[in-house]
Amino acid sequence: MERRPLSEEIRLFAAFGYLFPLPVFLLLNPRLREIRLVRLHSLQGIILFLLMALSLLLTSALTTWLSRWLGLGMLLLGGVAMIVIILGAALMAGFSAVAGYQGRSNVLPLITWLARWLDRKIKRRLEKI
Repeated sequence: MERRPLSEEIRLFAAFGYLFPLPVFLLLNPRLREIRLVRLHSLQGIILFLLMALSLLLTSALTTWLSRWLGLGMLLLGGVAMIVIILGAALMAGFSAVAGYQGRSNVLPLITWLARWLDRKIKRRLEKI
């Protein structure tokens, strides 16, 4: 089976899947939602954003709680941890966006598994419509 080359427009939409909140709008568009590459990268972008937000929230709460006993040094350490989380998420999103533009799906541990699981759920719902 020969693969059709993807248009630049489709590859751009796949790359835009990591610029939150664009992936939500990409998934709401019926024409784009049917393209698996766009759907998969949009789902990965949403999951990556949610995991980053949850990590930042937990780090902030834990740092604030621990700073009561360990002092202001803990707040500084929490700030460094938050910077690491943001940079890590930005690097993953950047590499994945490049892969999307190249027409490939990128494998991010756990995030890709969740995205593919959600993709199967969405595909089943689209087939019922």
